Amino acid sequence: MKVVPTRGVSAPKGFTATGISCGIKAADKKDLALVFSEKPAIAAAAFTTNRVAAAPVRATKENFSPESQAIIINSGNANACTGPDGIANAWSMINLTAKKLGCKPSKVLLASTGIIGHALPIKKIRVGIKELKPEAGVVADQDFSEAIMTTDAFPKQLAVQIELNNGPIWIGGCAKGAGMIAPDLMPHATTIAVITTDAPVKKEDLDIHMKSTLNKSFNAITVDGDTSTNDSFFLLANGAAGDFEMSISEKHRFQEALDYVCLSLAKMIVRDGEGTTKVVEYKVVGAKTETDAISVAKTIANSILVKTAFFGEDPNWGRILAAAGRAGAVFDPDDIELDINGMAIIRLGVAVDYDLAALAQQMKAEEIQVWINLNQAGHQAITYGCDLGFDFVKLNSLYTT
Repeated sequence: MKVVPTRGVSAPKGFTATGISCGIKAADKKDLALVFSEKPAIAAAAFTTNRVAAAPVRATKENFSPESQAIIINSGNANACTGPDGIANAWSMINLTAKKLGCKPSKVLLASTGIIGHALPIKKIRVGIKELKPEAGVVADQDFSEAIMTTDAFPKQLAVQIELNNGPIWIGGCAKGAGMIAPDLMPHATTIAVITTDAPVKKEDLDIHMKSTLNKSFNAITVDGDTSTNDSFFLLANGAAGDFEMSISEKHRFQEALDYVCLSLAKMIVRDGEGTTKVVEYKVVGAKTETDAISVAKTIANSILVKTAFFGEDPNWGRILAAAGRAGAVFDPDDIELDINGMAIIRLGVAVDYDLAALAQQMKAEEIQVWINLNQAGHQAITYGCDLGFDFVKLNSLYTT
Protein backbone atom coordinates (compact mmCIF):
# COMPACT_ATOMS: atom_id res chain seq x y z
CA MET A 1 0.00 0.00 0.00
CA LYS A 2 1.34 3.39 -1.04
CA VAL A 3 0.54 6.16 1.45
CA VAL A 4 0.54 9.78 0.24
CA PRO A 5 -0.04 12.23 3.14
CA THR A 6 0.00 15.28 0.83
CA ARG A 7 -3.03 14.13 -1.15
CA GLY A 8 -6.69 13.90 -0.28
CA VAL A 9 -10.12 13.71 -1.88
CA SER A 10 -9.04 14.49 -5.46
CA ALA A 11 -6.38 11.74 -5.55
CA PRO A 12 -8.70 9.08 -7.02
CA LYS A 13 -9.40 9.33 -10.76
CA GLY A 14 -12.38 11.41 -11.79
CA PHE A 15 -12.56 13.52 -8.63
CA THR A 16 -11.83 17.24 -8.32
CA ALA A 17 -11.98 19.54 -5.33
CA THR A 18 -11.53 23.10 -4.16
CA GLY A 19 -11.82 25.37 -1.15
CA ILE A 20 -12.24 29.15 -1.07
CA SER A 21 -13.12 32.03 1.22
CA CYS A 22 -16.62 33.40 0.73
CA GLY A 23 -16.68 35.61 3.81
CA ILE A 24 -18.36 33.44 6.44
CA LYS A 25 -15.17 33.57 8.50
CA ALA A 26 -12.35 36.13 8.37
CA ALA A 27 -11.40 37.29 4.88
CA ASP A 28 -8.22 35.22 4.77
CA LYS A 29 -9.87 32.01 6.04
CA LYS A 30 -11.26 29.45 3.61
CA ASP A 31 -14.83 28.46 4.47
CA LEU A 32 -16.48 26.89 1.40
CA ALA A 33 -15.40 23.51 0.02
CA LEU A 34 -16.49 21.29 -2.84
CA VAL A 35 -15.61 17.80 -4.04
CA PHE A 36 -16.98 16.71 -7.42
CA SER A 37 -17.04 13.44 -9.35
CA GLU A 38 -17.07 13.79 -13.11
CA LYS A 39 -19.53 10.92 -13.33
CA PRO A 40 -22.13 9.84 -10.77
CA ALA A 41 -20.60 7.88 -7.91
CA ILE A 42 -22.08 5.18 -5.73
CA ALA A 43 -22.65 6.82 -2.36
CA ALA A 44 -22.86 5.78 1.27
CA ALA A 45 -23.32 8.14 4.19
CA ALA A 46 -23.84 8.26 7.94
CA PHE A 47 -25.04 11.10 10.12
CA THR A 48 -25.24 12.20 13.73
CA THR A 49 -27.76 10.50 16.02
CA ASN A 50 -28.17 13.72 17.99
CA ARG A 51 -31.89 14.56 18.02
CA VAL A 52 -30.99 18.22 17.54
CA ALA A 53 -29.75 17.54 14.02
CA ALA A 54 -28.68 20.56 11.99
CA ALA A 55 -30.51 21.70 8.86
CA PRO A 56 -27.83 20.37 6.44
CA VAL A 57 -28.06 16.93 8.04
CA ARG A 58 -31.84 16.89 7.77
CA ALA A 59 -31.83 18.14 4.17
CA THR A 60 -29.12 15.73 3.04
CA LYS A 61 -30.81 12.72 4.64
CA GLU A 62 -34.02 13.64 2.82
CA ASN A 63 -32.18 14.28 -0.45
CA PHE A 64 -29.82 11.29 -0.28
CA SER A 65 -29.80 8.90 -3.24
CA PRO A 66 -27.64 5.86 -4.10
CA GLU A 67 -25.71 7.96 -6.60
CA SER A 68 -24.07 11.32 -5.91
CA GLN A 69 -21.68 13.63 -7.71
CA ALA A 70 -20.91 16.47 -5.36
CA ILE A 71 -20.43 17.35 -1.71
CA ILE A 72 -20.66 21.02 -0.74
CA ILE A 73 -19.43 21.99 2.74
CA ASN A 74 -19.28 25.32 4.55
CA SER A 75 -17.42 26.06 7.78
CA GLY A 76 -17.89 28.91 10.24
CA ASN A 77 -21.63 28.35 10.59
CA ALA A 78 -23.36 25.09 11.59
CA ASN A 79 -26.81 26.14 10.32
CA ALA A 80 -28.21 24.38 13.40
CA CYS A 81 -31.19 25.53 15.48
CA THR A 82 -32.06 28.02 12.73
CA GLY A 83 -35.67 27.02 12.10
CA PRO A 84 -37.45 26.97 8.71
CA ASP A 85 -35.02 29.54 7.28
CA GLY A 86 -32.14 27.18 8.07
CA ILE A 87 -33.82 24.34 6.18
CA ALA A 88 -34.56 26.63 3.25
CA ASN A 89 -30.94 27.79 3.18
CA ALA A 90 -29.70 24.20 3.25
CA TRP A 91 -31.82 23.37 0.22
CA SER A 92 -30.60 26.55 -1.47
CA MET A 93 -27.01 25.36 -1.09
CA ILE A 94 -27.95 22.01 -2.64
CA ASN A 95 -29.82 23.59 -5.55
CA LEU A 96 -27.20 26.28 -6.21
CA THR A 97 -24.43 23.67 -6.29
CA ALA A 98 -26.39 21.45 -8.67
CA LYS A 99 -26.97 24.40 -11.00
CA LYS A 100 -23.29 25.35 -10.85
CA LEU A 101 -22.15 21.81 -11.74
CA GLY A 102 -24.93 20.92 -14.18
CA CYS A 103 -26.18 17.93 -12.24
CA LYS A 104 -29.44 17.03 -10.53
CA PRO A 105 -30.00 18.34 -6.98
CA SER A 106 -30.52 14.73 -5.87
CA LYS A 107 -26.85 14.12 -6.61
CA VAL A 108 -25.60 16.82 -4.21
CA LEU A 109 -24.70 16.15 -0.57
CA LEU A 110 -24.31 18.91 2.02
CA ALA A 111 -22.57 19.48 5.34
CA SER A 112 -21.98 22.51 7.55
CA THR A 113 -19.84 23.12 10.62
CA GLY A 114 -19.33 26.04 12.97
CA ILE A 115 -21.29 28.05 15.53
CA ILE A 116 -24.79 26.83 16.39
CA GLY A 117 -27.78 29.16 16.30
CA HIS A 118 -26.53 31.78 13.84
CA ALA A 119 -28.37 32.40 10.59
CA LEU A 120 -26.49 31.04 7.58
CA PRO A 121 -25.15 33.95 5.43
CA ILE A 122 -26.68 32.49 2.29
CA LYS A 123 -25.98 35.58 0.16
CA LYS A 124 -22.24 35.16 0.70
CA ILE A 125 -22.48 31.45 0.04
CA ARG A 126 -24.47 32.03 -3.14
CA VAL A 127 -21.65 34.21 -4.50
CA GLY A 128 -19.05 31.73 -3.31
CA ILE A 129 -20.65 28.75 -5.04
CA LYS A 130 -20.53 30.61 -8.34
CA GLU A 131 -16.78 31.12 -7.87
CA LEU A 132 -15.93 27.48 -7.15
CA LYS A 133 -13.54 25.91 -9.67
CA PRO A 134 -12.75 22.33 -8.66
CA GLU A 135 -9.47 20.82 -9.85
CA ALA A 136 -7.33 17.79 -9.06
CA GLY A 137 -3.97 17.96 -7.33
CA VAL A 138 -2.08 18.74 -4.14
CA VAL A 139 -3.24 22.37 -3.99
CA ALA A 140 -6.89 21.43 -4.53
CA ASP A 141 -6.72 18.82 -1.76
CA GLN A 142 -5.08 21.27 0.63
CA ASP A 143 -7.61 24.02 -0.15
CA PHE A 144 -10.50 21.61 0.44
CA SER A 145 -9.10 20.39 3.77
CA GLU A 146 -8.48 23.94 5.01
CA ALA A 147 -11.95 25.12 4.00
CA ILE A 148 -13.78 22.62 6.23
CA MET A 149 -11.78 23.46 9.38
CA THR A 150 -13.17 25.28 12.41
CA THR A 151 -11.06 25.11 15.59
CA ASP A 152 -8.74 22.56 13.98
CA ALA A 153 -5.05 23.29 14.47
CA PHE A 154 -4.10 21.52 11.25
CA PRO A 155 -5.77 20.07 8.13
CA LYS A 156 -6.39 16.33 8.08
CA GLN A 157 -6.05 14.45 4.80
CA LEU A 158 -4.52 11.29 3.39
CA ALA A 159 -4.57 9.14 0.26
CA VAL A 160 -3.50 5.57 -0.37
CA GLN A 161 -3.01 3.51 -3.50
CA ILE A 162 -3.27 -0.27 -3.67
CA GLU A 163 -2.61 -2.63 -6.56
CA LEU A 164 -5.43 -4.91 -7.72
CA ASN A 165 -5.33 -7.51 -10.50
CA ASN A 166 -6.70 -4.97 -12.99
CA GLY A 167 -4.46 -2.12 -11.90
CA PRO A 168 -4.19 0.42 -9.10
CA ILE A 169 -7.06 2.03 -7.21
CA TRP A 170 -6.95 5.09 -4.97
CA ILE A 171 -8.72 5.97 -1.74
CA GLY A 172 -8.53 9.62 -0.68
CA GLY A 173 -9.88 11.16 2.48
CA CYS A 174 -10.25 14.36 4.44
CA ALA A 175 -11.74 15.05 7.86
CA LYS A 176 -12.19 17.88 10.30
CA GLY A 177 -12.71 17.97 14.03
CA ALA A 178 -11.04 19.07 17.23
CA GLY A 179 -13.84 19.68 19.75
CA MET A 180 -17.39 18.42 20.30
CA ILE A 181 -16.07 15.01 19.28
CA ALA A 182 -17.81 11.80 20.24
CA PRO A 183 -19.23 10.70 16.89
CA ASP A 184 -22.23 8.41 16.96
CA LEU A 185 -22.71 7.99 13.25
CA MET A 186 -25.56 5.79 12.19
CA PRO A 187 -26.24 3.30 9.90
CA HIS A 188 -25.78 0.70 12.55
CA ALA A 189 -17.00 19.44 17.06
CA THR A 190 -18.24 18.28 14.78
CA THR A 191 -16.76 15.45 12.83
CA ILE A 192 -17.08 15.71 9.06
CA ALA A 193 -15.30 13.18 6.88
CA VAL A 194 -15.26 12.74 3.11
CA ILE A 195 -13.79 9.61 1.55
CA THR A 196 -13.45 9.16 -2.22
CA THR A 197 -12.34 6.17 -4.27
CA ASP A 198 -12.10 5.26 -7.94
CA ALA A 199 -12.61 1.56 -7.15
CA PRO A 200 -15.59 -0.12 -8.86
CA VAL A 201 -17.52 -0.90 -5.69
CA LYS A 202 -21.14 -2.05 -5.80
CA LYS A 203 -23.71 -0.22 -3.69
CA GLU A 204 -24.41 -3.18 -1.40
CA ASP A 205 -20.68 -3.70 -0.84
CA LEU A 206 -20.04 0.00 -0.20
CA ASP A 207 -22.59 0.04 2.61
CA ILE A 208 -20.89 -2.99 4.19
CA HIS A 209 -17.45 -1.42 3.85
CA MET A 210 -18.69 1.83 5.43
CA LYS A 211 -20.36 0.19 8.42
CA SER A 212 -17.29 -1.90 9.10
CA THR A 213 -14.86 0.99 8.92
CA LEU A 214 -16.95 3.41 11.02
CA ASN A 215 -16.97 1.05 13.99
CA LYS A 216 -13.16 0.82 13.85
CA SER A 217 -12.48 4.51 13.28
CA PHE A 218 -14.77 7.51 13.69
CA ASN A 219 -17.20 5.76 16.05
CA ALA A 220 -14.20 4.65 18.14
CA ILE A 221 -12.92 8.12 19.04
CA THR A 222 -13.85 10.68 21.65
CA VAL A 223 -12.38 14.02 22.64
CA ASP A 224 -14.98 15.42 25.01
CA GLY A 225 -17.95 13.03 24.91
CA ASP A 226 -20.22 15.47 23.08
CA THR A 227 -21.94 14.24 19.92
CA SER A 228 -22.37 17.15 17.53
CA THR A 229 -25.51 18.34 15.78
CA ASN A 230 -23.66 18.18 12.43
CA ASP A 231 -21.60 14.95 12.34
CA SER A 232 -21.51 13.61 8.77
CA PHE A 233 -19.56 10.90 6.96
CA PHE A 234 -19.58 10.51 3.17
CA LEU A 235 -18.09 7.74 1.03
CA LEU A 236 -18.16 8.04 -2.77
CA ALA A 237 -16.98 5.38 -5.26
CA ASN A 238 -17.07 6.43 -8.94
CA GLY A 239 -15.48 3.32 -10.54
CA ALA A 240 -13.12 5.42 -12.68
CA ALA A 241 -10.27 2.93 -12.13
CA GLY A 242 -11.97 0.50 -14.51
CA ASP A 243 -15.05 -1.56 -15.17
CA PHE A 244 -14.20 -4.79 -13.38
CA GLU A 245 -15.50 -6.80 -10.46
CA MET A 246 -13.29 -7.10 -7.42
CA SER A 247 -12.61 -10.60 -6.11
CA ILE A 248 -13.27 -11.52 -2.49
CA SER A 249 -9.58 -11.13 -1.64
CA GLU A 250 -9.51 -7.72 -3.37
CA LYS A 251 -12.54 -6.62 -1.38
CA HIS A 252 -10.66 -7.57 1.78
CA ARG A 253 -7.67 -5.51 0.64
CA PHE A 254 -9.96 -2.59 -0.18
CA GLN A 255 -11.47 -2.81 3.32
CA GLU A 256 -8.02 -2.83 4.90
CA ALA A 257 -7.00 0.26 2.91
CA LEU A 258 -10.28 2.03 3.74
CA ASP A 259 -9.81 1.19 7.42
CA TYR A 260 -6.29 2.59 7.29
CA VAL A 261 -7.43 5.89 5.79
CA CYS A 262 -10.38 6.31 8.16
CA LEU A 263 -8.52 5.31 11.32
CA SER A 264 -5.61 7.58 10.38
CA LEU A 265 -7.98 10.53 9.94
CA ALA A 266 -9.89 9.69 13.12
CA LYS A 267 -6.68 9.56 15.16
CA MET A 268 -5.64 12.91 13.66
CA ILE A 269 -8.87 14.35 15.09
CA VAL A 270 -8.04 12.99 18.54
CA ARG A 271 -4.47 14.30 18.26
CA ASP A 272 -5.93 17.72 17.38
CA GLY A 273 -8.36 17.73 20.30
CA GLU A 274 -8.50 21.25 21.67
CA GLY A 275 -5.56 21.49 24.08
CA THR A 276 -4.65 17.84 23.68
CA THR A 277 -1.12 16.75 24.61
CA LYS A 278 -1.64 12.98 24.57
CA VAL A 279 -3.51 10.36 22.55
CA VAL A 280 -4.65 7.42 24.65
CA GLU A 281 -5.77 4.06 23.27
CA TYR A 282 -8.15 2.16 25.55
CA LYS A 283 -8.41 -1.52 24.67
CA VAL A 284 -10.94 -3.53 26.65
CA VAL A 285 -10.84 -7.31 26.25
CA GLY A 286 -12.57 -10.23 27.95
CA ALA A 287 -15.96 -8.55 28.08
CA LYS A 288 -19.21 -10.48 28.31
CA THR A 289 -20.65 -8.59 25.32
CA GLU A 290 -19.35 -6.14 22.74
CA THR A 291 -21.67 -3.53 24.22
CA ASP A 292 -20.00 -4.00 27.60
CA ALA A 293 -16.54 -3.63 26.05
CA ILE A 294 -17.51 -0.42 24.24
CA SER A 295 -19.20 0.99 27.33
CA VAL A 296 -16.15 0.42 29.53
CA ALA A 297 -13.71 1.82 26.94
CA LYS A 298 -15.76 4.97 26.28
CA THR A 299 -16.63 5.61 29.92
CA ILE A 300 -12.95 5.58 30.84
CA ALA A 301 -11.97 7.66 27.80
CA ASN A 302 -14.59 10.30 28.64
CA SER A 303 -13.84 10.46 32.36
CA ILE A 304 -12.76 13.99 33.29
CA LEU A 305 -10.68 12.64 36.18
CA VAL A 306 -8.89 10.15 33.92
CA LYS A 307 -8.27 12.83 31.30
CA THR A 308 -6.83 15.29 33.80
CA ALA A 309 -4.62 12.59 35.31
CA PHE A 310 -3.08 11.95 31.89
CA PHE A 311 -2.65 15.69 31.31
CA GLY A 312 -0.83 16.01 34.62
CA GLU A 313 1.17 12.83 33.88
CA ASP A 314 -0.06 11.49 37.19
CA PRO A 315 -0.13 7.64 37.41
CA ASN A 316 -3.44 7.65 39.29
CA TRP A 317 -4.73 4.37 37.84
CA GLY A 318 -7.49 4.14 40.48
CA ARG A 319 -9.46 6.61 38.36
CA ILE A 320 -9.40 4.16 35.45
CA LEU A 321 -10.85 1.36 37.57
CA ALA A 322 -13.45 3.67 39.08
CA ALA A 323 -14.62 4.68 35.60
CA ALA A 324 -14.75 1.05 34.46
CA GLY A 325 -16.87 0.18 37.47
CA ARG A 326 -19.57 2.75 36.65
CA ALA A 327 -19.80 1.87 32.96
CA GLY A 328 -22.72 -0.51 33.50
CA ALA A 329 -20.82 -3.56 32.22
CA VAL A 330 -21.12 -6.96 33.88
CA PHE A 331 -17.84 -8.10 35.48
CA ASP A 332 -16.33 -9.17 38.78
CA PRO A 333 -13.86 -6.60 40.13
CA ASP A 334 -11.79 -9.49 41.48
CA ASP A 335 -11.19 -10.59 37.87
CA ILE A 336 -10.03 -7.30 36.35
CA GLU A 337 -6.52 -6.75 35.01
CA LEU A 338 -4.85 -3.50 33.93
CA ASP A 339 -1.72 -2.63 31.96
CA ILE A 340 -0.42 0.83 31.01
CA ASN A 341 2.00 0.89 28.07
CA GLY A 342 2.59 -2.82 28.59
CA MET A 343 3.37 -2.46 32.30
CA ALA A 344 1.33 -4.75 34.55
CA ILE A 345 -0.57 -2.73 37.18
CA ILE A 346 -3.50 -4.90 38.30
CA ARG A 347 -3.88 -8.67 38.30
CA LEU A 348 -7.13 -10.26 39.52
CA GLY A 349 -8.29 -7.01 41.04
CA VAL A 350 -5.16 -6.37 43.09
CA ALA A 351 -2.22 -4.06 42.41
CA VAL A 352 1.02 -5.88 41.60
CA ASP A 353 4.45 -4.81 42.77
CA TYR A 354 5.14 -2.40 39.91
CA ASP A 355 7.81 0.29 39.57
CA LEU A 356 6.05 3.61 40.36
CA ALA A 357 8.91 5.70 38.97
CA ALA A 358 8.84 3.74 35.72
CA LEU A 359 5.06 4.13 35.47
CA ALA A 360 5.36 7.88 36.05
CA GLN A 361 7.86 8.00 33.19
CA GLN A 362 5.42 6.15 30.92
CA MET A 363 2.81 8.83 31.63
CA LYS A 364 5.04 11.38 29.89
CA ALA A 365 4.64 9.67 26.50
CA GLU A 366 2.59 11.41 23.81
CA GLU A 367 0.84 8.13 22.95
CA ILE A 368 -0.28 5.80 25.73
CA GLN A 369 -1.94 2.38 25.59
CA VAL A 370 -4.31 1.30 28.36
CA TRP A 371 -5.22 -2.41 28.36
CA ILE A 372 -8.05 -3.75 30.50
CA ASN A 373 -9.07 -7.40 30.76
CA LEU A 374 -12.46 -8.03 32.35
CA ASN A 375 -11.96 -11.81 32.18
CA GLN A 376 -15.64 -12.52 31.51
CA ALA A 377 -15.78 -13.74 27.88
CA GLY A 378 -14.21 -13.01 24.50
CA HIS A 379 -15.59 -9.64 23.40
CA GLN A 380 -13.41 -6.56 22.99
CA ALA A 381 -13.40 -2.93 21.86
CA ILE A 382 -10.95 -0.10 21.29
CA THR A 383 -11.59 3.60 21.90
CA TYR A 384 -9.14 6.40 21.13
CA GLY A 385 -9.25 9.35 23.51
CA CYS A 386 -7.05 12.16 24.81
CA ASP A 387 -6.23 14.17 27.88
CA LEU A 388 -7.85 17.43 28.98
CA GLY A 389 -5.86 20.53 29.80
CA PHE A 390 -5.99 24.28 30.29
CA ASP A 391 -6.32 25.13 26.59
CA PHE A 392 -9.47 23.02 26.21
CA VAL A 393 -11.21 24.89 29.03
CA LYS A 394 -10.02 28.28 27.78
CA LEU A 395 -11.06 27.75 24.16
CA ASN A 396 -14.47 26.25 24.91
CA SER A 397 -15.32 28.80 27.60
CA LEU A 398 -14.79 31.63 25.09
CA TYR A 399 -15.93 29.95 21.85
CA THR A 400 -18.64 32.43 20.83
CA THR A 401 -17.12 35.55 22.36
